[in-house]
Amino acid sequence: MAGGLAALVAGLRLVTGLLAVGQPAQWDYGEPIVYGQAVRLLHGEPLYQPLDRAPYTVAAYTPLYYIAAAGVQAVFGPGFAPGRLISYAAGLAAALGVGRLTAQAAGGRWAGLFAALGFLALGFTGAVPWFALYRVDLLGVALGVWAIAVLATARRPQQVILAGALAGLAILTKQTLFAAAVAGSLWLWRASRPRPGPALLYAGTALLVAVVPCLLFELGTHAFVANTVAANLNPLVLGMVAYLLPSLEASLGPPLVLAGLGLLGPVVAARHPSHRLLVGYWLVSLLPLLGLFKLGAFYNYWIEPAASTLVLATLAIWELPAAYRSRLSRLLAMVPLWLLVLDLGSIGARLVLDAPATLWETTSALEASHQTAFQQLVEQVRAAPGPVLADPLDVVVLADRPVLLEPVIFGIFSRQGSWDAAPLVRRICDGDVRLLVLQLPLERVADEAPFGEPWWPEAVARALQARMQPVGNVADRLLYAPSVAPPPAVICR
Repeated sequence: MAGGLAALVAGLRLVTGLLAVGQPAQWDYGEPIVYGQAVRLLHGEPLYQPLDRAPYTVAAYTPLYYIAAAGVQAVFGPGFAPGRLISYAAGLAAALGVGRLTAQAAGGRWAGLFAALGFLALGFTGAVPWFALYRVDLLGVALGVWAIAVLATARRPQQVILAGALAGLAILTKQTLFAAAVAGSLWLWRASRPRPGPALLYAGTALLVAVVPCLLFELGTHAFVANTVAANLNPLVLGMVAYLLPSLEASLGPPLVLAGLGLLGPVVAARHPSHRLLVGYWLVSLLPLLGLFKLGAFYNYWIEPAASTLVLATLAIWELPAAYRSRLSRLLAMVPLWLLVLDLGSIGARLVLDAPATLWETTSALEASHQTAFQQLVEQVRAAPGPVLADPLDVVVLADRPVLLEPVIFGIFSRQGSWDAAPLVRRICDGDVRLLVLQLPLERVADEAPFGEPWWPEAVARALQARMQPVGNVADRLLYAPSVAPPPAVICR
């Protein structure tokens, strides 16, 4: 029953994700930001640029996905679809890696299939799976999972080097995806004592692959650390974890319990030698969940923990009942499995009930009339004579224009006192910003404050409200242009 439900939920997510790939507009706030920075590489511009001057946007991640997305776009042309297909393929590769790891440890393909389907079903929250987004996460997760899969069966130095390279590439995709590198190094150090050679070979390869390119970017731009480290130190907001925790529990609650029971049960001693590696990978992959307290955290924070959790949870399902002698103990050990069945059933029912609306949303977004209107808006942005501000940012990057302001992160910088909004405010007051494209009315821009944090920098929002006036509505986006009357001097100081 659990396997059938996992297959149903995974199938629904795969179908809606594939439909979402062709949507011309953004699905997620971060998509156009990553897209715009990948395009810098096609234009011969530095990927990492100083944050104290225009364009005011942060390249928040290590460079591998940006490079891959730019390369695919150079071949297949502009739009979100090429990068989304990278993520989609990486999501499938991650699921295959989860399946391989589980099959190796459990000694059976059915266990591997169940774990792979469970990852696809439970590892992604929301109507549109994360493996259909123009984001860096899935490529890094796939690399990390396969690093562990290769290392678990490595017998020769070349295999250790390959595993270390994959772990380094995971970090080179996203700096928080260090679980494979750390867990693999610790496992090899313990397993090969008193000879540290394999551990040093693995860790050294991972560090070489991850650190050298980052060092070159820092030396070449003097902005890599500012973008990938300093700019990611967002304030802690308790409301974020309160908002995200129910979704985490709904997706991974029972698998986490199963994984924990697998560690406590008597079956541990009889496990495959690589079991300690799997446990270490799981524990280290849980550390980035501390980031759920950070402003800007979202569902992608538990994709890698979902992969490692489903491996151990599946092993527990396969092995725990046989590890207990009494019938009562076996029944108690099966309780989390039935919770998992209920979990999959509730998610499946919700997806089935929501499927008509979700499919309607994705397919209607692909309709010719919507695409025509959206493309008209993109062309209007492309033809604007001066800088353009927008939220969402998709129309700006699809028009092949630089993002002048990423509102959320620079709102944080402004409140922290690390960014001076005055130069941009003066440009707005002087009428230099010729077009503003919004999804919400301009009068509401300053009022948008999810979790108590304003969406836009306050000074920028006030200047826009004082200077810009409505001029139209295209593709459900509101357009504003500079008014004839200059704004009050107090706004523009």
